[in-house]
Amino acid sequence: MEIIDFCVRLKKLTDRVTLMPVGCVHYDHPNCDRDLFRRFLDMAESTKNCYVIGMGDLRDLARTTYRDYLSSWKKDDSQENLDRLVRKDMEEFAKMWYPLSRKKAVIGLLEGNHFFRFSDGTTDTQYLCQLLECKYMGKSAFIRLYVSAENTSTTRTLVILAHHGYGSGGRYISTDVGQMERNVEPAFEADIYLSSHTHKRFVVNIPTLGVNRRGKGKIIEKPKLLAKTGAFLRGYCTGVSSYAEDKLLRPTDLGWVTIYVQLRTKSYGDKQDDVGFRFSHEY
Repeated sequence: MEIIDFCVRLKKLTDRVTLMPVGCVHYDHPNCDRDLFRRFLDMAESTKNCYVIGMGDLRDLARTTYRDYLSSWKKDDSQENLDRLVRKDMEEFAKMWYPLSRKKAVIGLLEGNHFFRFSDGTTDTQYLCQLLECKYMGKSAFIRLYVSAENTSTTRTLVILAHHGYGSGGRYISTDVGQMERNVEPAFEADIYLSSHTHKRFVVNIPTLGVNRRGKGKIIEKPKLLAKTGAFLRGYCTGVSSYAEDKLLRPTDLGWVTIYVQLRTKSYGDKQDDVGFRFSHEY
């Protein structure tokens, strides 16, 4: 598990931060909706105070079984030639991300279960992180988002738990919600929980109740968000077979989730008392 620290500097504390996690793109798969993914990149680049988190499986090559098959062969020139081809392909893929990279708007990239392992032991995801000059987050990461503003010393920390995801997720959204609510949220302390992998797309608000640790006692309500971040891989295409067709699964709800984060304050005359973050979202 990685710990990623990322600073966001706003003009005003009342400005909102936009988070656009993106996963399960499978860009080199014939069923990928590449136009939709380009729209995602364009929207992220044009949105003020917007930051992207890569949730894994940005590319389709290669599944675990294929990686195991390749690793069973002794190292030879064929592997090195394949490495060069994949690196060149990743360099072309990275060009789409450069407007975001130049804005330092990519927080980091997670590893999914689809990735290519080079002969030196590194992965194509790690190589993409080098090209974009962003953090490699491994399989899972706590992201500490430090939010501050100009002309103030106030800094607030938003904690995000990001994990590619696991399991099949089943046919129902309720299965994914249940897995996150039962297994993830109670065991890990965070404000936002992000997961991908099952190609589902939803955001669920989990209200929690607590009490302040110092000073006069008061009840504190604190929201948490559970999110599955969507996909760009069509489940069904004419003339092309797919895993979804083999299992007769529902069509994929293509797209992404956009999460808005804003400092929640109460005004007392000319002073403001910080009471955490306020969340909203859209699809």
